[in-house]
Amino acid sequence: MENVFRFKKFSIQHHPEVMKVGTDGVLVGTLVNCENSKNILDIGTGTGLIALMLAQRSDANIYSIDINPKAVEIARKNVNNSPWKERIKVENISLQAFNSQKKFDCIVSNPPFFSEDVKPTASSRKQARHNDDLKVEELLHYSEKLLEEVGQISVIYPIKQSQIFLDIAGKNGFYCKRIVEIYPNSNSDCVRRFITVSKISSEVITEKLVIENGKRHDYTEEYINLTRDFYLAF
Repeated sequence: MENVFRFKKFSIQHHPEVMKVGTDGVLVGTLVNCENSKNILDIGTGTGLIALMLAQRSDANIYSIDINPKAVEIARKNVNNSPWKERIKVENISLQAFNSQKKFDCIVSNPPFFSEDVKPTASSRKQARHNDDLKVEELLHYSEKLLEEVGQISVIYPIKQSQIFLDIAGKNGFYCKRIVEIYPNSNSDCVRRFITVSKISSEVITEKLVIENGKRHDYTEEYINLTRDFYLAF
């Protein structure tokens, strides 16, 4: 079976040691306000999915980092096979060690979050889904150093972790700009929040996104419109 996820304008090669294409990553790639961005930092790029989606949606130069060497290898292959390889650079480095003279107007991440759960044994999957290597405090602290004065940071978290993120962000001088509450279907509770924060105070925009109507693969018109430039099925 081919280990590739095909989108309309690019493909994502998978590897057992790297998190596969998932709804969270696709949501970040479609919800981030990036159209006018010049320099984007993608933290924990994995397969390169979000970087490639943002390259399709903007003219920005994109810097992608990940601590997993295998993820970087796969991401570079995916980037090199895309139409935007000249605008995306992938590096095997942690956010804590990343030192750039360039400032970014848009920083994005589909960060690790299962800090209290039973941890998987594979170290790469542990890194991808658990926050031992990148706690919320560190994500905000190191991102702030790299952020343009009017830049923004966008993340996606489950509900409990999203509140922790917002609380810590507020204590560190960040203001919430936008929250998108995400529901798997019309009968479910909210399971994720896409959040954008910045150092500039503004009115908070709150939105709701329902992915499926009532049954599996019966997608809402809103979700189809959001992702139609990417998914082959739409």
